[in-house]
Amino acid sequence: MNRISLSVMVLFAFPPASENELLIKAWPVAGPLAAAGMKQSISATFTWDGSGRGTVTTLLPDGEACSGEYACLSKRTPAFFHSEDYHNFYGGNLPQKGLQYGQALLTGACGTIIQAEFYINLRANQRFGLARDNRNNIYQFL
Repeated sequence: MNRISLSVMVLFAFPPASENELLIKAWPVAGPLAAAGMKQSISATFTWDGSGRGTVTTLLPDGEACSGEYACLSKRTPAFFHSEDYHNFYGGNLPQKGLQYGQALLTGACGTIIQAEFYINLRANQRFGLARDNRNNIYQFL
């Protein structure tokens, strides 16, 4: 199985640990965590088998374990976020050509729900997305 690791917090992506791993950094951009100046990184692991879907697991800073699934989709509907959200958090127009769209949904042992959507084009080294939890936090990742 292949693995993608997602860390919530910082601005840049790590180089792949292997040809089957992609490490991504992100950070809170709105909500209580951003307002509190959260500095601790959150890591999530995406696992896939080439089918376009797989599992996601993470451990939040408060120790809550979250898990769920992600899927690459052929359309961007229904979306968790709107174009205005991407414009607000990324500024300007986003690249569209060659991007694969996907969504993830995770639930936590203490009731946290995280919805994420992402765009990725590994050939052009493009990846970005937004995530939202049920505690009114929004995360941006690159």
